Amino acid sequence: MATVQSLGLHRPAGLRHAIDEQLLPQDPPSSSYAWDIFIDDTDGVQIEDELLTTDKCVVWSRGGLFRKTFKFDLEKESITQALLTYFPASEDEGSGRKASGAGDRRPVALEKGLVVFLKTQAHIYMLSGTSHVVHMPFEVESACAAPVGVLIQTKQKTENLAPISLKFPRVPPNSFVSSQLTALHGSQQTAFSMESLGNPKSLPVGLNMTLENMWDAPLEQPESHWPRLTIVEKKK
Repeated sequence: MATVQSLGLHRPAGLRHAIDEQLLPQDPPSSSYAWDIFIDDTDGVQIEDELLTTDKCVVWSRGGLFRKTFKFDLEKESITQALLTYFPASEDEGSGRKASGAGDRRPVALEKGLVVFLKTQAHIYMLSGTSHVVHMPFEVESACAAPVGVLIQTKQKTENLAPISLKFPRVPPNSFVSSQLTALHGSQQTAFSMESLGNPKSLPVGLNMTLENMWDAPLEQPESHWPRLTIVEKKK
């Protein structure tokens, strides 16, 4: 019969550093941070990187040891996601590479980088030391590491339209025949004005509309002209 032996509670390597630096409170709930592990054996040696992500900072650890903290308090935007991926490494000998024949083509050198997504920008930190800031004209819904670069799923912009409701004037009391006659001077007149309706909105009239659903709130319509999926990669 198989037995199960517990190896203990595995916690993020950078959690203690985040608590000591007051980036997280004592005994923080797991909902206050995101914990991602990236295992890489590209060079034949297995390397384990960890990212502990909060709303304002990212703590990077490698091999169970703290390496660096990336803070974004000055950006005044919350972090939506952080990940590690590979980008083409910068080459100074680009001319010599072009001179080589097609049969002597060497594989593209890659270097690992940290990508941190905010609401309107992405910060790319190459682990070799260089950094880049990419201003994005869209919001990122989710992202994942590609073999080279990062694959981004954009968040579609929508227009939240309120349900359309018509406002009709009150019916004057003398509009219907009554058994009790009222004096002419006692009759009330109600004025109807279009000002109370505000700016009119177009009705979503289509072939599938009926009298029952034409007054419902219209569906959200995407306005972004960007593709749903976008890939970001650094030029060499």
